[in-house]
Amino acid sequence: MTITPQTTITPQATMSTQTTETRQATDTGDTPAGAVPIVDDPALTEPACGTSDLPLVFRPADPETDAGRVHRWLTHPGAHHWQMGHLSRGQVRRYLEQITDDDAQDAWIGEEAGDALVCVETYDPTRVVLTDVHDAETGDLGMHLLVAPAPQDVTRRRHGLTSAIMRAVVAHCWSLGAGRLVVEPDVENDAVRRKNREVGFEELREIALPDKRAMLSVLARGTRPEAAAAGVGTESVAGSAAGSAAGSAAEVGSGGDAGTQHLRPEHMALAQRHLVAKALAEFSHEKLLRPTAEQDPGEPAGAAPLWRLEVPGASTYRFRARRLALDHWVLDEESLQRLDAVHGHQRPLDAQELIVELQHLLGIPEDLLGTYLEEVAATLASAAFKNHRGGLPPPSWPADGGTSTSPGTCSTPRRP
Repeated sequence: MTITPQTTITPQATMSTQTTETRQATDTGDTPAGAVPIVDDPALTEPACGTSDLPLVFRPADPETDAGRVHRWLTHPGAHHWQMGHLSRGQVRRYLEQITDDDAQDAWIGEEAGDALVCVETYDPTRVVLTDVHDAETGDLGMHLLVAPAPQDVTRRRHGLTSAIMRAVVAHCWSLGAGRLVVEPDVENDAVRRKNREVGFEELREIALPDKRAMLSVLARGTRPEAAAAGVGTESVAGSAAGSAAGSAAEVGSGGDAGTQHLRPEHMALAQRHLVAKALAEFSHEKLLRPTAEQDPGEPAGAAPLWRLEVPGASTYRFRARRLALDHWVLDEESLQRLDAVHGHQRPLDAQELIVELQHLLGIPEDLLGTYLEEVAATLASAAFKNHRGGLPPPSWPADGGTSTSPGTCSTPRRP
């Protein structure tokens, strides 16, 4: 693909503060010279609160000098969807070389004042990944991104930064001459699908790729985010486990009336993550649960230990956490993953399903289970409302805690 000069992307505004994932790179370097400023696409400049003015400079990735930072990002637990956490630095360098040597693909590093925040891959969907499953139009450009983990210093984390990065990446793709963007995240990758919808991607259909079931999505130049969101369709917000527990499940359309806007999936997902993490930490403190330490050869320096909790016949939970005095657990919410106990597939976090899974361990009698789940549903709704009205506060984390990133903030042409 033709590589254009470095471009500086400065969104006039970011997505709404309802977005809660935060990012900030820990790598530094010199800001490339000769950056060419461009004007944002109108679809990316909707007034919103949160982080504003994110001047990203995009430069072609250098396999030799960028392999180290990309390797650190890929080996972080939050990048598990890439399925490249086992690679060595040398293998990551060769991977980047394959991309940069291929005229159908490019790799880019996005930097803010010299700090690397994101690695972006762009590709020609008529020649790579989607050759047999997508009827490409002239000007189509495929895109994937890998956002850097959050810094160890919690004071450097910026609310809404991931959304700002996503908007800047889209603007960068427009600057390359794309007429339409194409992405294909794993169908189970709720986090990145939500990010895609935020900037206006329309989900077309599920497709079968060699290593995943993907959601083919497109974004036409000039599409306004709210217009695309209106076409997403009805999405189910889990309100009870397996549809039981006093009928507390709720289905909320993407439009919805003003009284149910806070129950939309993007608000509920954060509430679910917060409550599941809080429950696991509290139950572990009370010694009702006993997570086991998990070896992590690629663990970043200073990162919190990795833990694993298996609920027989149900789910496996993996997360980073520190055990403090008196056995208090400080769990890194953004590292939390829930995996199917049988196949190991990632599953959405669900506080009510967690209670059902732990019912007997917690000693909850059958005739009171519905009451417990109703209480959890009320707590979730309250947290979702707070998020809708301006965002939950970022997770508490010691200043010397480990890096953190939300699972699934990246998609890739070769991995789920």
